[in-house]
Parts: sequence; C-alpha cells; structure tokens
Amino acid sequence: MISNDEVAKALISYLKSQILVTNLLTLLGTDFSYPAVRLKMIRNAPTNDDCNKNEIMFSWGVFTEDQSSLYCNQICGTIAEVSHQKHFSSEGLLFSLRVTNLVPAIRSDTRTWRGEVLVSGLVS
Repeated sequence: MISNDEVAKALISYLKSQILVTNLLTLLGTDFSYPAVRLKMIRNAPTNDDCNKNEIMFSWGVFTEDQSSLYCNQICGTIAEVSHQKHFSSEGLLFSLRVTNLVPAIRSDTRTWRGEVLVSGLVS
C-alpha cells in the first residue's frame, strides 16, 4: 500500500512545482504566514489485492489575510486549475486527479479567510 506520507510528499512537491500557484502564496513552509496552503489527506485506500493502486481524496486548505475573500478564492481557483483532470508523476508516484468541489472562502475572523479545494483520484 502507498502510505499517506508518500502521497502527501508527492502532492506537495507537485504543487510546489506549479509556478501559477507559488507566485500567489507561501507554500507549506515551516513557519505559518499568509497566504498559505495546507494539505489534508481524507482517504487513501487500495483499489485491488496487490495494493499497487490507491483511491485518494484530499483537500488543499487555503488561508489568506485580507479585507475580502477575493484573494482566497483566486488562490483556490488557481489550485483547481492545476489539479483538475491532471495526470502527472511526482516523487516516483503516478497520479490521475480531478477536482470534486471548490469550497468558497469563509471568514475566520475580521481579516482571515479559509477556502478549500477538494480533490479525488488514483495514485500508483
């Protein structure tokens, strides 16, 4: 079975390689600063007895600090653009992904927003 940490490492590597995204934010650094993205694994299950292909579901949480939700939604849209119906390899794994939902940004406090991009697919 492909472990969560292997999948997460490969997905983060892929997102970091997407210049459209990295131009918009601080991505998964050691210190949290706005704007930022965090990966949340939701599902990672083998599709066959050989355990060489897994169904995955995950989300990219997007966090911004601004007066409106516009920038947060823009980042979510850009991440969706580089994730939807994409086939790629990263860190030795092969991915086939599609975006299943774009959760609009919601206010966390006066200047903080959180949006989410839900993605599902296969990894082998």
